[in-house]
Amino acid sequence: MVFNEKNITFLLTVLFLFLLVVFLWIPIFSFSGSLPGHLIGILGTFIMGYTLLYPFRKRVFGKKGRQNPLKFHIYAGLSGPSLVIVHSGHTYASWTGSLAFLSMVAIVLSGLVGRYLFRKVNRSIKDQKRAINEMRKELALRKSQIDRQACASIIGLDGLTETAVDAETNYDAIEASRCDELLVLAHSIVDTEYTLQGYVKTKALFGKWLRLHIYLTVFLFAMILVHVMSTIYYGLRWLP
Repeated sequence: MVFNEKNITFLLTVLFLFLLVVFLWIPIFSFSGSLPGHLIGILGTFIMGYTLLYPFRKRVFGKKGRQNPLKFHIYAGLSGPSLVIVHSGHTYASWTGSLAFLSMVAIVLSGLVGRYLFRKVNRSIKDQKRAINEMRKELALRKSQIDRQACASIIGLDGLTETAVDAETNYDAIEASRCDELLVLAHSIVDTEYTLQGYVKTKALFGKWLRLHIYLTVFLFAMILVHVMSTIYYGLRWLP
């Protein structure tokens, strides 16, 4: 297997879902409070903290593309939570830890679904725009090869049915066929543009999804902070 961005993301996603689904059936009640459990939790939290670097560089410094690769944000957003799942031992010892855990899962799942749909919509928008440009070029070419006045009469653009019928008898079949093809191509452009508008509106909805993703992230780290402080306050049980 080639370890490119797509494959690494896939493997990390499988690992996260495996830990989330399978390990929920295997609770380890004493692990989260042990030294290894806390060390894994601390490491996972630091890795999740790394995910904040991407939006910070993007919004504060305007870094995009290769200057600020999204793939490292995704890697950290999957590996960090995977470690936290192991740290939890699948027990619900405190309400702060439970809220942090649930919000973490919501962030990861929403990120995975949102990223997949966003890429699909983006790709569809590019494909639709490319198709429209090609059809417009074809339309311009076909318009230059026909007699516009004759074509207007053949397809009945003047709104007079009798004129259109008479025109069809006066013009040859080849000219009529070209006009019909031109009309079909024009309708295809309109239909594709309508579809493109739907994709553009769908992409606009991702702005709301992104805000929700940010709000959940803020809530997650707030709960993590409270969870850490309460752990320190009630005693570091994992210390020998």
